[in-house]
Amino acid sequence: MLWPRTFGQEVDAAIVAGTVFDASHAAVVDAKVTFIHVATNAATEVRTNEHGEYRTPPLQIGEYEVGVEASGFKRFDQRGRYGTLSF
Repeated sequence: MLWPRTFGQEVDAAIVAGTVFDASHAAVVDAKVTFIHVATNAATEVRTNEHGEYRTPPLQIGEYEVGVEASGFKRFDQRGRYGTLSF
């Protein structure tokens, strides 16, 4: 019988992955997704691939404001109490 080992570790970073869709649920290619760390104002930008998917490098744990923009679309921002991403 195998037993997995677990170790108590403090995590200081996380990777965020997601998909950007339009109103018809079609993937949005080459959209710019920006994460701004609220406490430090540090910005991280990533682009969606041919499937509308994105993945960030490791981000510092904390609250983030998120913005998405793409050619032909209105910019989308998540800000404020119910619009911040915390991890």
